[in-house]
Amino acid sequence: MALNNPWVGYITRNYLQIKTDLLSRLGTSVPELSDHSQSNIMVVILDIFAGITEMLNYYIDNMAREAFISTARKYSSMVRLTRLIDYRIKASISAKVDVSVSFLDVVGDPLPVSAFTLPKGTAFTSNSGIQFISIDAVPVLLNATSMVVPCTQELIIVNQLLGISTSTINQIYSLGDNYTNETIDLTVGGVVWTLKSTLGRSEPEDKHFVVDISADKIAYIKFGDDINGAIPQPGLDIIGNYSTTSGILGNVGINTINSSSYDFTLHGIIDKNITNILGAVAGSNYEDIEKIRRSAPLSIRTLDRAVTKQDYIDITKLAPGVEKANLKHTCGKAIEIYIVPNGGGIASQSLLNTTKDFVDLRKMVTTFISVLPTGQSDIYIDMNVKAKFRASLTQTDVDIRAALTNLYSYANSDVNKPIRTSDLIALVDNLSRVDYITLNKFYLIPYIRPTLSTTPELIKEMSINVGSTDVLNWELKYDGINFVLLKNGLQVATIPVNTFYTDPLNILTLKIIPNSYVGGMVWEFKTYPFNGNIELDNFSIPIISNPNIILNITETLTI
Repeated sequence: MALNNPWVGYITRNYLQIKTDLLSRLGTSVPELSDHSQSNIMVVILDIFAGITEMLNYYIDNMAREAFISTARKYSSMVRLTRLIDYRIKASISAKVDVSVSFLDVVGDPLPVSAFTLPKGTAFTSNSGIQFISIDAVPVLLNATSMVVPCTQELIIVNQLLGISTSTINQIYSLGDNYTNETIDLTVGGVVWTLKSTLGRSEPEDKHFVVDISADKIAYIKFGDDINGAIPQPGLDIIGNYSTTSGILGNVGINTINSSSYDFTLHGIIDKNITNILGAVAGSNYEDIEKIRRSAPLSIRTLDRAVTKQDYIDITKLAPGVEKANLKHTCGKAIEIYIVPNGGGIASQSLLNTTKDFVDLRKMVTTFISVLPTGQSDIYIDMNVKAKFRASLTQTDVDIRAALTNLYSYANSDVNKPIRTSDLIALVDNLSRVDYITLNKFYLIPYIRPTLSTTPELIKEMSINVGSTDVLNWELKYDGINFVLLKNGLQVATIPVNTFYTDPLNILTLKIIPNSYVGGMVWEFKTYPFNGNIELDNFSIPIISNPNIILNITETLTI
């Protein structure tokens, strides 16, 4: 039987609403009580009840909110909810970077060297003291003058005593607050135990364990209960080899890694230049609420197996260090997956490799994948704006810029997100201070993609002009002096560095800023129509930033 409360409705939640409803009902139920002032003791009692009821409503609403992954706001709630679906919250993710080492002679010229192998675990250090280590042994070929070393920002912990086992079920032992996700190797009494993503498929005798994150963001290992996973025998040393990381602090900038612990003089190298042409990326602290909110449903939807296109995208997003992803299906069973690291930037080769390994374990056997980096394309907008009568022109400018940059911010944009003029016009036109607008210029400054991970980003000034009416493919090749420009495979120009070039059809204007370019380097990009809708297919993230917004704002002089 439904409850019927004639005094207060179920959507009446706050103190003032409750008090108003009570007084209204009091007027009809007890009309002789006509004094509703605060001096009346009955009104004071109703005040108290209204306040208590609002507080109870708050607790009820809060309990309901914290009961769902999509609405919870407390980290402790997320921990409890993800345990219900057996989702493992990620620990800290180490930053990834590709370190370049050039071999030099006594006068600083390139020096060919004898073949050697740089050991795995070689340390490189940034000028702020952040340490990176090489992920694998890197062979250097005979007569090479440089090398690229994929590195991760970790500190290796060896033979760490984590505790002494007991006979209790679900034993836990702390790994601290800077443990690097999925890096632990564990022995109990000298016997190797295996890290698993879940104990749900473990038998009672299986020597398996998981790593959980607590509500106060501490990682700890957890053993089984003799039903799902074995219980370690009591009195045994629990020894762990794992790594720690600085998380998000490891995302150091370009050209900040400049030293190494390795003695290169052992191979006749007189001098060297150590740097990173791209910033370190993907470093993050323990998975936060919003990332859990995104990732936990994906883990249930895919069940750790990629079959459809969306499966591959979702599983790639679950890979450590990856925030956004999209893919291109080519001929046969080949798939190209494009990724964006946590926090943005260009994915390093080491992140590409670890992501490929992650997806390879979950893909269909007959499918071949490659993982590639995305980049950022910039949207340029020039518009005339009529502000409403007596509206502040300064505040109108602030409102428009905030709306545009939010619509295509890193958080709200995505790989290959479409860009439509109607969306941009409607967004600005519907602002409270805007009367109407005229769009003068709208185009995409494309991401110019290096064809090799060892090639630096192309620094440029660029605009797309009125002659751009089609989607065109371009290439830039550096010959050591100038850049050769190709359009749809045909050479159309030679461009000196630091010189503006406009093509004869007025499609684009380009100026290339000097950088550490080397002959033989190649870049590629696409241009899209001027002042037209853009269905992006260059696997970049479209972004609107303030420098690329030109506003000419005037006031409407009549109401």
